[in-house]
Amino acid sequence: MARCCADSGVKVMLIPSLYDIADDNPLWGRLAEVDSPALLLSDLHPRPAKLLLARHELADRFTVVNIADYGTVEEVCAEVKKRCVVGESAASVADLRVETPPRWYPMLDDERCINCGHCLQFCLFGVYEHDAQGQVVVIHPEKCKPGCPACSRICPQGAIIFPHYRKDAAIAGAPGLYMQPDAAARRMYYTRTKIACPVCGQLAQPGNSAGDCCPECGGPVKAATVIATEPDELDDLIDDLEKFSRKEL
Repeated sequence: MARCCADSGVKVMLIPSLYDIADDNPLWGRLAEVDSPALLLSDLHPRPAKLLLARHELADRFTVVNIADYGTVEEVCAEVKKRCVVGESAASVADLRVETPPRWYPMLDDERCINCGHCLQFCLFGVYEHDAQGQVVVIHPEKCKPGCPACSRICPQGAIIFPHYRKDAAIAGAPGLYMQPDAAARRMYYTRTKIACPVCGQLAQPGNSAGDCCPECGGPVKAATVIATEPDELDDLIDDLEKFSRKEL
């Protein structure tokens, strides 16, 4: 793919997957030196790729293209030719790939996150903490367990991304998709965060409640309040009937 693009006169730079590049890797500095605008062919969906670029103030420099959206190398190259400035002669390929072990950690989408703290309370491995401003952040990504997307499944806003999770496109950050927590996860959310249920308006209670329960949070449904009204004509007739019966007895 790189050679196909270079043979068309496009300048090409090969780098590891953005997701696997540590924050202190000097490759981020090399990316900052790339002439803007540039095209980034990525193995990630645009959403997580842009989040990683934004973390290093590079989001405005690159247009992200997910190579998985194309069926063949030729289709990718055709898209590159359409979007890039093509030179008169073949350009060389700069291979900047270094050994970067595969990584697995959650990414928080700031546009979706409401800072409810549910992920921080749920995670058993200390991946999340509050920063100085009280915002939940991924502070220890190396503590996350490879292959585990559990915190993404319980996030009520679909704000947690695991870009390499292939079993669910929503968790991987596919455009326009939201991870929808199941009923058990939603009830856990209300219980842990002490946020009032939007359906019944009550604070959720841990454990199973006897009797009727709210289908959203699982809390007990309060009995309907009986409101006294003025007696109507039928009530008067019933009262008269009761009085007549007592006289007969």
